[in-house]
Amino acid sequence: MASQGRSGITPHLTVVVPTRDRLPLLRYCLRSLEHQRPSEGFDVVLVDDGSRDGTAAWLAEYHPPYALRCIRSQEPRGRAAARNAGLAAAAGDAVLFVDGDALAPPRLVDTHRRLHAGGEPLCASGHPWLWRSVYTWRFGDFTPEQRRHAGEGSPGPLLDEQLLGSWEQFERWAGGPLAPPHTPLRVAAPDAAPFLWCVTRSVSVPRRLAEDVGGFCDDFRGYGLEDWEFGYRLARAGARFVAHPGAAVWHQEHPPRERHPADLRRNYAVFLDRHPDFEVGYMAVCPPWQEPDRYVRACRAYARLRQVAPAVAAALRDAAVARGRAWAAGGGRATPPDGWSVWCDRWGAERTAHLLQEQTQVLADPQARAGVVLLQRLTGLSAG
Repeated sequence: MASQGRSGITPHLTVVVPTRDRLPLLRYCLRSLEHQRPSEGFDVVLVDDGSRDGTAAWLAEYHPPYALRCIRSQEPRGRAAARNAGLAAAAGDAVLFVDGDALAPPRLVDTHRRLHAGGEPLCASGHPWLWRSVYTWRFGDFTPEQRRHAGEGSPGPLLDEQLLGSWEQFERWAGGPLAPPHTPLRVAAPDAAPFLWCVTRSVSVPRRLAEDVGGFCDDFRGYGLEDWEFGYRLARAGARFVAHPGAAVWHQEHPPRERHPADLRRNYAVFLDRHPDFEVGYMAVCPPWQEPDRYVRACRAYARLRQVAPAVAAALRDAAVARGRAWAAGGGRATPPDGWSVWCDRWGAERTAHLLQEQTQVLADPQARAGVVLLQRLTGLSAG
């Protein structure tokens, strides 16, 4: 096994796959890992988060060509806790987190291993190529829109497993009518918010770095944001974020039964409580899962404002955090109108106006001015 930190050595990698009650999709996922090239240099840790659909029985009879360790929780503990269990069991110098509904191209593991060969603190992602999806199984509880794409009929397989052994044929098949239309979440240059590239459909980090930042926060429950919060801490720890098309997977469509708005709001509150920063607060004003480019531009303006006008930057941070707390508590709108005037009681209107009058005189670059405009919109004040 290669040692972490030795530049030029391709490290051993552990693939961590969490799952819960998705046996049809998990079977395809694990089968796709059978066709990795080369076939050595990795092992797989499967974490069953309290499945009740026969997953444990199937795994007991499954004997893949790669080293597989299965960990089972009797009761569901959530995605974050499941990934942490996999991280604790990982033997590799690097850890690749892959969702149990992913399909792995034959060079997926090799790509991630090579990206970590330099031994640096790196977060490697398949973004923005992660958003390719396909229907591989017809579920009985598909939404009407999903049934329209997957076709009517009894629940059952849509994908022939043998196609996973011939990836070119699979991609031709996947690009056909069973590929749902989608709008990719593309963040081309997240220099001010690199954590947006930490998407656990396929993301890898050095094991020690993941351990040093504390793994995933298991206060997150249900769907959403636990991977971005993990990435946020990686960024603060100095990790460099890279994206590579060979690090991406295909996503298998499934019923959206776990995606509840209440989960997102609750998990956002956890994120904001842990990190009362502009980048987190502003998510409630401009959700990066809807408008990533606009969100990154705002973060870039805030970063510049911190350099040239820290007092205004502090006001902007507090305004964004206050807006985030209001949304997390169940009030307001995700995107307020330009005239929105509610903001945190820590900063009074007179103090804010004074800051604007003082600091706008010294702001000489467009990005910093953009930050001031942002603050004006959040507070309803003008620069005078």
